[in-house]
Amino acid sequence: MNWHCSLKRICGLRLTKKFKSDFIDVESGSAFNRRKGTASGRSLYLMNSGDILFRGLTIFSAIIIILIVFSQWLLPGLLEKQAEAMLASRLQAGTATVSLSTQPGILLLGGRIDRVDATAENAVLGQLRVSSLALEGENVDVDVRSLAAEQRLQVRLADKLVLRATVKASDLAAVLAKKVDKLKDVEVDITPTAVRIKGSIPLAGRTVEVNIEGAVTAKDGGLYFHMRQVQIRNAILGQSLIAGLFDDILLTDLRTSPFQLEAAEVVQKNGEISIMLQR
Repeated sequence: MNWHCSLKRICGLRLTKKFKSDFIDVESGSAFNRRKGTASGRSLYLMNSGDILFRGLTIFSAIIIILIVFSQWLLPGLLEKQAEAMLASRLQAGTATVSLSTQPGILLLGGRIDRVDATAENAVLGQLRVSSLALEGENVDVDVRSLAAEQRLQVRLADKLVLRATVKASDLAAVLAKKVDKLKDVEVDITPTAVRIKGSIPLAGRTVEVNIEGAVTAKDGGLYFHMRQVQIRNAILGQSLIAGLFDDILLTDLRTSPFQLEAAEVVQKNGEISIMLQR
């Protein structure tokens, strides 16, 4: 019994000392277990912090890559398709193509375009149909919201914006037949020196042949056919008819076109007229 009690006391004493020692060490922060726990906690904290930082950098890098891909490849393509649809609709064109270039591409969201090239075939410029047109622009600032929401091209600024269009003789004949209601069976011959029109006019209950010579000119924001000479065969020309025939005929008001440009040059060639518009 005495031996057993002594052993119990010794074990209890050791356990008590061990517990107290650990308790004191924990309180004082000087025990090995405490130091080991603190080191492990710090390592775990650093590992977690490093993992969070790595994940953050990975997500940030992925966002940057997505923005680069979107701005350099996807965004220009989306805006080009939108602009092509606008041109085809507003110009009643058979085909339309648009190419946009900006560095960095994210500036396209603000309407900044370093370079724009657009073409359209069989399009209507105001009231005049043209066989082809080509638009060139540099450092152009457009309203993207108007383009996307309303399919309306609103150019705010541009260092260069030039449009070249070609008008065939048949297109000129078509618009003249609409603008001059008395002129029928219109045929047009275009040369570098003159535009000659042949047609017929009802006069005094009869249909008489009329030949008109003139030129296409630009003034007051529009394209006009300016008549220089009129010949009517087998008829007596009245004063009212003379006055009506010799008025300049407005072919198209360029201010109504989507490009807001003014005519800078009109060149007559054999069978066609080249028009250059600029801002």
